[in-house]
Amino acid sequence: MSRQKEKRSLGFTIAYPLLWLIARLPLALLYGISNFLFIIVAGFGYRRKVINKNLKNSFPDKSELEIRKIRIGFYRHFCDLFAETIALIHIDIDKIQKRVEVCNPEVM
Repeated sequence: MSRQKEKRSLGFTIAYPLLWLIARLPLALLYGISNFLFIIVAGFGYRRKVINKNLKNSFPDKSELEIRKIRIGFYRHFCDLFAETIALIHIDIDKIQKRVEVCNPEVM
């Protein structure tokens, strides 16, 4: 096994049990963690320059205030996705089917 694969394997071996335990938490609690993570991510301005540049390019007619509101919404959504992705480690198929609606499955 190469050195790089060993590092990835070690990281996985350490991270997965922790994430598995977190995934066992109720979804409401995971969203609470997501809200806390949002405060940290938005407070530190994770990739703020890149996000602002992309938003300004995508919405050239928006004011700075509107761009800021969109960026904050992005941070909140990003943190929710992070929590939901962790929850997927331990969610059963019935819960997934209740939460997900597939449109145009024939395209897949």
